[in-house]
Amino acid sequence: ASGLPSIAEVKSVTDTVMDKVAKGDLAGGLNTFKSLTIIPPAEFDAMVGQAVMQMPVMTSRYGATLDQEFIKEARIGNSLAELVYIHRFDKHAMRWQFYLYRGKDGWVINTFHFDDRWPELFDGK
Repeated sequence: ASGLPSIAEVKSVTDTVMDKVAKGDLAGGLNTFKSLTIIPPAEFDAMVGQAVMQMPVMTSRYGATLDQEFIKEARIGNSLAELVYIHRFDKHAMRWQFYLYRGKDGWVINTFHFDDRWPELFDGK
């Protein structure tokens, strides 16, 4: 993965990811940051395929997509950061977390995940 010089530049990428996700292009959104992650390409592609298969279940349960919202940026020390968003549906929200690491080549997305446990955001988890 090639890194970016600042968290702000990574956030610009994750903003694009979430905009695409909120417009119904989950695969396109995820693939936006494929070159910025340390996840091996084959594993990343499998994750994208799984996520795409889960989306119809989410929309049947939570309703249509409304939009996305940036929630917070958290930093620990000089080398670790987290960017948190919610993907808003009619009846619920999905929490998206991007974990960043600063190595010798800049900031990369070390890992990410999304789930429906946004109430944990109130617990500081």
